[in-house]
Amino acid sequence: MSGTKNDDRPGGAGMMEPDDEETELLTVPNWKRSLSRWRRSFSRGWKLYKQSKAGLTGLTIMFIFVFMAVFAPWIAPYDLDFLAPQEDVFLADNVHEVIQANATLGLDDPASELWYPPVGYRGDQRLEEVIIYSDGGHALKFVVDDKAIEGGRGLQIVSNSTHVIPQNITILLPTTFRNEHFTAFAGDTLYELTFDTFTIRAEVSLDFEPIWYSNLWNRWSLQNSQGEYLHSFANETTLAMYARIPPNPAYGEFRERRFYETVTMDDFNETNGTTIIGEPIILNIPLVENGSMIVVPTTEGIAAIYLDYNKTGGRIRNVAIGEMLWYVTYEEIRDFWDRDSVEPIPNRPISIAKEHPSEPIGKDRIILATDSQFLYSVLRINGTNNWTSTLVTSCVREPRPIGIWPTFRGNLVVTGTTGELG
Repeated sequence: MSGTKNDDRPGGAGMMEPDDEETELLTVPNWKRSLSRWRRSFSRGWKLYKQSKAGLTGLTIMFIFVFMAVFAPWIAPYDLDFLAPQEDVFLADNVHEVIQANATLGLDDPASELWYPPVGYRGDQRLEEVIIYSDGGHALKFVVDDKAIEGGRGLQIVSNSTHVIPQNITILLPTTFRNEHFTAFAGDTLYELTFDTFTIRAEVSLDFEPIWYSNLWNRWSLQNSQGEYLHSFANETTLAMYARIPPNPAYGEFRERRFYETVTMDDFNETNGTTIIGEPIILNIPLVENGSMIVVPTTEGIAAIYLDYNKTGGRIRNVAIGEMLWYVTYEEIRDFWDRDSVEPIPNRPISIAKEHPSEPIGKDRIILATDSQFLYSVLRINGTNNWTSTLVTSCVREPRPIGIWPTFRGNLVVTGTTGELG
């Protein structure tokens, strides 16, 4: 009997049931315990949110963002066959002015002449003048100013004037060298025109008609008498250099001097049999090795030609096109980077750039744009392969560059198409 009673009392055989339950609780999976804690935490947090309007508003916004992110492909599906519209719409400052006839200057019928895209002249702070010109020998200069408009600032025409210029001008460049003026090209002739009246200051026969024009190299300032004006231009076979050197009063000079020279690609062994395919680049970086050169893209490679300065002390006696500094072929670039092919784009295949902001000069590298997704960099000093980069990103597919330009900050701007989007 005592044994039976002991089994009924706590501490007897009946104690095994609580022990079994405790053992079962200890074997609950961790994820269930975590879920239980999360439920309790969520319940406490929800009670706090219900007591706060700001909390409910923030929570609602968060859920809306999550919903839009998850269901975006169904809400606004992206079609892989989507084509960009033929015309994009941009909001920009604009002015409108009718071209008036001027019989006194021979502008009887403005609509009968071919007008070229406007040229802007920018002063120290903003756009100051807009110039349009025609093949019939007329130029209109519009002085513009900014004005306050609803939502920002715009442009307004302050005054305008009509001028007679040489006929058949196709390129008109605002230039600053000792003073403001215009550099213009008409067929095989270069003109320098005064800034105010477009009067001819100089007329240079080029002996050939350029197709491509380089950057303007102009280090002149009112505080610097050691600057120069350099320009290079070319067609398929001929490369030209035009230099203007300011007077150096220390040597009794009071008038600037001009130098002009042409060469052909067949004049150099490295480029014999090749032709030029795009715009050259002209450089004159002082106090660096191989800083003075003209870089030319050809059908077979990139050529760097020495810009030869004949100096006596601080006096420049002559500027001429010198020997070949280096020549790197597209095959060499292809083999170095193990590509299938390297085909340069036409017209604007090369540019200057710096790789890192710590480079003070920013013209240590020549960049080649190709008809594939790749850019290639070679060192200015010797043409050594430097780096390559792809233009493919998450939002750019099948890029096809059509031009490459440097910025004042040493970056690159590449224009082109991507896939079928245009």
